[in-house]
Amino acid sequence: MGAPLVGRIVIIDDVLTSGKAIREAISIIASHPDAKLVGIVQLVDRQERGAREGETRSTVQEVEDEFGVPVEPVLGMSDLMAYLEKSGGREKELGEMRVYEEKYGVREEPRAGG
Repeated sequence: MGAPLVGRIVIIDDVLTSGKAIREAISIIASHPDAKLVGIVQLVDRQERGAREGETRSTVQEVEDEFGVPVEPVLGMSDLMAYLEKSGGREKELGEMRVYEEKYGVREEPRAGG
């Protein structure tokens, strides 16, 4: 905030849903010729299909393909689900996550590290 956009830039975001906000941030960075976006870090990758009609890729995959930069999660939904399975006692929440995953999740294996 307030600093000039120059050099190598990494965006830090909580989650990518439709990708609208991240695309706006990338547009702002692109308007500064001395700035270069080199990556995006997101707190949680929900590993869900993108918001575009008929999309089978995740929003993360859409953004990576569209802008040619890596999007790296701190945690993926599969990580959270594995933790809940291992720790036990959260069967209700885990069941709800499985329903969500079935309805919205990408239909391929999660990326390495996410």
